[in-house]
Order: sequence, then C-alpha cells, then structure tokens
Amino acid sequence: MPYLTASKLTKTIAGQQELVNLVAEKAEIDGSFDPLEENGQNVNRVMMCVDFALPLFNANIESTKFTKFYCDQILPNYDAIGTLKDGSTLQYHALKQLAELSTHCGKLENPSLHVVQIFDKLKHFMPLPPEDADLEKMPNLDFTSVECLLYAFHRLARQCPDFLTADPAVLKDFRARLTYFSRGVGGCKKSLEKHSGKKLDEDQLKIAPALFENISSLIKDLYYTVPIYKCNIQLSFKSITKKIKLSPEKSSAPQKRHTPIQFESSNASAPKNARPSKGEGIKLYAPPSGKFSNNFQSYDRGGRGRGRGRGSRGGRGSRGGWRT
Repeated sequence: MPYLTASKLTKTIAGQQELVNLVAEKAEIDGSFDPLEENGQNVNRVMMCVDFALPLFNANIESTKFTKFYCDQILPNYDAIGTLKDGSTLQYHALKQLAELSTHCGKLENPSLHVVQIFDKLKHFMPLPPEDADLEKMPNLDFTSVECLLYAFHRLARQCPDFLTADPAVLKDFRARLTYFSRGVGGCKKSLEKHSGKKLDEDQLKIAPALFENISSLIKDLYYTVPIYKCNIQLSFKSITKKIKLSPEKSSAPQKRHTPIQFESSNASAPKNARPSKGEGIKLYAPPSGKFSNNFQSYDRGGRGRGRGRGSRGGRGSRGGWRT
C-alpha cells in the first residue's frame, strides 16, 4: 500500500476517502477479530493498515469506523495480544493508535457502548489507593498507557457527558483513582527534576515533561464536580515527531520573509538573482568643472533671459558652434 501515497488520490478529499475505504477493507474492520489467528499476523496486518491510514484522517475524513473497531475488538483482546511475540510492544502500539484515531472520530450512535471499553481498561492502569493509608509507596505506574487511554476517554466521553455522573458510586471510585494517580505523577516530576543533571535517555527527557503535563491536564478536567472535556493537548509521543519534521522549514522561512531592503549603499553588494535594469552600468552625464564650467553657467543664464525671437535663433546658432 505505500505506493498509493504517491498517487493522485492523496491530492483530493475524495481520493483520500477512497484510500481510507481501501485500508478498512484490507484490515477487515467490519468482521470479527481474533488476535491469535495466523500466529499473530492478523494483529500485524491490522496495525500496519492503521499506520497507513492515520495521516489521512482530518476534519473532513473521520476515523469513526476504525475507532469503534479498536474499542470493540482490540481492547477486549488486549491481554491476548500480550501473549504474542513482542506482545508488550504491540499492546502499547495499539493504545497509541487508539489515541490518535479518537482525535478525528465523528459522532457515535451509542457512544457509551464504546466508551465503557476504554473506561474499563483505564481502571486497570489506574489503581485505587491502598487501604493501609501508606500513600508514600507507589506501585509501578504505566504513564504512557494511561496517557493514551485517558486521552481517548476524554475525546469520546464528551459525546455521553452523563457517563460518569449517572452513577455516583462510579464517579466516586474514579475520582479516587484519579487522585491516587495524580500523586504518582507529582512524585515522578520531582524525581525527574532531581535526576535532571544525570545522563538520561534523550527521548525520555523530551517526552516525560509533556507526558506528565498531559495527564495532569486531563485529570483536572475530569475531576470537576461535573466532569468537563475542554482541554486540548498534543500527545507526548506525537510532539517530538512533529518537531523533527518542521525544524528544516522553520530555519529557512525567516530568510525568505525578512530580506532587508537597502537604498544607495556603496558597500552593499547586489543580489545574485537580481536582474540588471536597462540603465545599469551606464555613467550619468556630469557637467565639466573648473574654468570652463563657469563660462558655461554664465552662458546658460544669459540664454535663458532672452525672448523667443532672437534668443531662439541664437540658440540654434550656438548649437551649430558646439559641433565645430
């Protein structure tokens, strides 16, 4: 399928939609899904198709079908995917794809049926606080998976705003999980600041601050008495990719837009691509200086004071004298 990206189909909205339909057919998202089929090749095929389709989704081309498929088929089989070769990598990649798909998901007919799948998986990664009140010892928390699931939940739950408020017990339980996980985010922030001077992985140094900030912003929205869905974040694993792609364009743009305009500078060199004007390189006439110049000026003043009769004839005679 990569050869299709070079075709004319990508140049129009209708063409992009046709490509998305082809990918959906290839991924078989309208059928049943068994992650163990074909020794796991079924999972690889679906994820490769989604990776190809993700850049095509935008405000005009929605990812609704793919989002529903991931909520209803991928998340329920999340544990089975983990049993495959490189299962943990596939699991994390599936959550990242779900988060990206939810960005351009359109209106769902029954949003709560799909949101509950994300919510149940999110609770798995966001434990309740311990009963022994020892809040200093934090369990191992998977921040990257929580960011993906929390983002997808935040994007889709706005279509069913009563999902959390319909049952007070559900809301109370979820708030306890949010509070406890928020403490873990704060502890990791402090730990990262302490180790800022030590050698750490470059990607971790770039992703971690954005990751923690995203989770904190999403939790803040959901912790209101009536949860809101207003914050708009950039997924941490997407921000670095975007910076790398845009860096060459940013460095070259100012040179084109801010070229200084210079006037009559003797030391300034002409632009390389500037076209010479017709009179460029031709010396302007300079009147003679010295004794002859004084005689010429007195002659000029005398000629201007005369009338149109003799003065004009004298002028013609004088011009004849200049030629000899």
